[in-house]
Amino acid sequence: MLKKVLLKFYYKPPVYFFSHLKALRLKSRSKIIIRKYMEKDGVKKLQIGCGRNPLKGWLNTDLTFRKNEIAYLDASRKFPLPGESFDYIYSEHLFEHLNFRQGLNMLRECYRILKPGGHLRLATPDMDFLMALHNDPQKPIHQEYIKWSTNRFIPDISNNFEENAYLPAFVINNFFRDWGHQIVYNYESLELILKKAGFSKITKEEVGKSKIEEFDKLEKHGDIIPAAFNELETVVLEAVKEIIEVIHDSGHPGE
Repeated sequence: MLKKVLLKFYYKPPVYFFSHLKALRLKSRSKIIIRKYMEKDGVKKLQIGCGRNPLKGWLNTDLTFRKNEIAYLDASRKFPLPGESFDYIYSEHLFEHLNFRQGLNMLRECYRILKPGGHLRLATPDMDFLMALHNDPQKPIHQEYIKWSTNRFIPDISNNFEENAYLPAFVINNFFRDWGHQIVYNYESLELILKKAGFSKITKEEVGKSKIEEFDKLEKHGDIIPAAFNELETVVLEAVKEIIEVIHDSGHPGE
């Protein structure tokens, strides 16, 4: 057994070894954070990929973090959380960083740990928005977005072509490839994968607005980019893990 472990690290670069140790340390510390949260009374709420936006009263999780109150959670793997233990799950601008298999795993894990009747809210970039940029680039808000995105994220284009640089093709290509994006979904594709994971009652919601109090005014990506552009590029879905009623038949045929 020890030989297998040593061989595992022998053929890896040093950075792998240190990354593995860091992950072990974070997981160990996270067990304490998770245990303390789960021991508290009241509604249980999980945020996946909190980044710089930890929410008060939630179990905030992420892959990388500096604050002690944030727990380590890899959304592409089995969650270190008990089944049917959470009432609400929220994730903003994380899902697009997972490939299809990882994304399906995340949603299935969300379904597993939600209580029957529990709710999921998912905010992620919208592919339909990118198609709208392409199909109607002269719309004023689209022109503003294209110019802003080109200047901020692809300066090699704007510095070389000046006014002629502001074309949707450059922005769309960059959006699919930058920031570690793996898949950009739209409502229909998200609905499909949510149903595959077991969810139902799937609805499309507005950014920052929800009929569910716990989800209302949660989105913070608009603090990173202009709020109007965040509303433009983001699609938000809510879904439910339905309560399945089990009917027990105590009778016998013919009675």
